[in-house]
Amino acid sequence: LKSLSLKGDLNLLISDPSYDKIKLALPELADDYGSDLQFKYHPNLFKGPEAAKGGLETEIRLKDGGRAWPVGQPLGVLRWKLAGKDESFVPLSINCWPTPTGQGTTEVNIEYDLESDRLTLHDLTITIPLPDGFPSVGSHTGSYSVDPSTNALVWSIPLVSSSSDKSGSLEFTIDGEDTAAFFPVKVDFVAEGSLVGVGIDSVSSADGSESIVFSQEVTCTTDEYTIA
Repeated sequence: LKSLSLKGDLNLLISDPSYDKIKLALPELADDYGSDLQFKYHPNLFKGPEAAKGGLETEIRLKDGGRAWPVGQPLGVLRWKLAGKDESFVPLSINCWPTPTGQGTTEVNIEYDLESDRLTLHDLTITIPLPDGFPSVGSHTGSYSVDPSTNALVWSIPLVSSSSDKSGSLEFTIDGEDTAAFFPVKVDFVAEGSLVGVGIDSVSSADGSESIVFSQEVTCTTDEYTIA
C-alpha cells in the first residue's frame, strides 16, 4: 500500500425545536488505529481528555449546557482523518494479475474481496484499462462492458456485503503482452456504514433525563481509489 487517506464528518440536523438541547452518545471504537486516526471537534463542543489528544470522545455535547443547537440546518460537529500505509485499513482489496501467454496475448485475472464487515457496497465499479483490441471475457461476477471512449473494461457489481457475496472475480484474454497496460485499475462505490466505526449509539436531553428517538445515515464514498 503506497498511501491511504480517509476523511469523515459527523453532521447533526435537528428538525424539532423542542429538542434543541441534546447530547449524543458515541460507541467506543472497536479497533485501535493509534495516531493514524485523528479527530477534530467544533469549537463550541465540550472537549474531554480524549479530544485533547486527538481521540474520540464517547459523548458529543455543547460546552455551554444552557446553549441550544441550531434548528433546521445541518451542523458539522466532528471531523476525522485516517492516514497511513497499513493494508488492514483498506476496505476492499483488489488483485489484478495479467499473465502473458507467450503467444501474443495476455490472460488477466482480477478479483476483489471485501475486507471490512462494517461496510455494504453499492454500485461497485472496477475499471481496467486495455491495450488495443477487444477482450474475450470468460467467467465473471456481476456484469461488464467495454467503454470505447476510454478503451477500458468496466466491471460492475451491484451489491457487495459480508452477509452475501463479499468476493468476486473476472477473467479475460486480449491481444498484446504488455502487463503494464492494465494499470492503474480504478475503483468506485457508494457504501453504507463507517469504515472506522464512528456512529451514534443514543441521543438524550442535555441533562440526561429523556431519551430521544433519532435516525442516522452513515455512508462512505470514494474520491480516488486506484491500484497501480
